[in-house]
Amino acid sequence: MSEPIRDIIFEAVEASLEAQLNAIRRLRSKSADATKPKAARGKSQISMVYDVLAEAKKPLHLSAIIELVQTQFGVQLDPDSIGSALTKRVVKKDLFARPAKNTFALREADDAG
Repeated sequence: MSEPIRDIIFEAVEASLEAQLNAIRRLRSKSADATKPKAARGKSQISMVYDVLAEAKKPLHLSAIIELVQTQFGVQLDPDSIGSALTKRVVKKDLFARPAKNTFALREADDAG
């Protein structure tokens, strides 16, 4: 067998063995991860706002909503993002009402129409 062909065969076998070893290492690390408990999926930002407003039982200014979500859930909301999301829900008449500028409340059941 000529030297270049022999080197090519050894390189192919070496590459194959490295791939197999890497696959085994990945499988071992995945099985270790599988024994760890899965983290519970968190609430959406909208559901956190809903919970805050339901507990308050009155309209709240956006800054108060953000502060209460931070206190109760440990999540810092972006004022522009959550304000936009709530406004979209207000326009769709879905869950939230806006009784004043930057102030949100839960829609009353009889407002559903």
